[in-house]
Amino acid sequence: MSRNILLAVLALLLSPWCVAQLEPTQSGRGQAPQGQAPPRSDDSASSSSSKDRPVGIAPPANDADHPGADAADVGEFKKYDPHRAAKDAEVAEYYAKQGNHRAALWRYQDALEYMPNDPTVIYKLAETYDRLEQPQPAARHIVLYLRLAPEGEFVEAAKKLQQRLRPVILALAKTPGQKQAFALVDEGAVLLSRHEFRGAIAKFQSALEADPKNEDATFFLADAYQQNGLMDEAGATYRSYLRLSPGGVFADSARIALQHLPALRGEGIPAKPDLPTSQPSESPR
Repeated sequence: MSRNILLAVLALLLSPWCVAQLEPTQSGRGQAPQGQAPPRSDDSASSSSSKDRPVGIAPPANDADHPGADAADVGEFKKYDPHRAAKDAEVAEYYAKQGNHRAALWRYQDALEYMPNDPTVIYKLAETYDRLEQPQPAARHIVLYLRLAPEGEFVEAAKKLQQRLRPVILALAKTPGQKQAFALVDEGAVLLSRHEFRGAIAKFQSALEADPKNEDATFFLADAYQQNGLMDEAGATYRSYLRLSPGGVFADSARIALQHLPALRGEGIPAKPDLPTSQPSESPR
């Protein structure tokens, strides 16, 4: 009897330990630790840190509702490093040749972090997105490439890819307003490339009336404002784009533009030093 009682007591004492051993851990390999969301498939394997920069979704501090802030508040860039960018691009090329387009995408994104607005990397990103069957970012990178390098090395190939992607992108439009906006943005982009800024502005404004959340229309309206010398309107519209798509294809270009807008308005440019009005009276011996 006493033996049976002893065994029963031991079983009761050991049961919590046994249950703990059988329960799966919540933060083991392949599982996210508590309080941390699982990594997304498109940003978990990069050995560099193109996705490490936090992106805020709140209105930029220099928005109209937050007066007194400067344009630097719209975001920060990694240290400009062409050497690091070239290394990342070289690795990306290797992955692309091996057919590993997902890895190539990550490394091209890393390269662009260290050298924003680099036309070659932007074109390569467009190609890579196309190979990954992601037409929307592919088309946007093509538009950005043609904006930055209208006579660049890959212009002909870029235009062919753009023509091939156009009907695919149009098919993605779900509503009549989105389809109308797509056509208007397309027309506005042509006018913008011809430096017909007023006509382009009208097209992009009409596109936003049809589809107020159209990212392309918002960014290119800001670009058209800037090229037409309407700096205040450009700044407000670039900020609208960043609120709409803080991590979008054109986000770095918008931030760079905002950083340059004060200088383009003539603010912060040092005056020329005063020059002497006459030569010194003493001549050199």
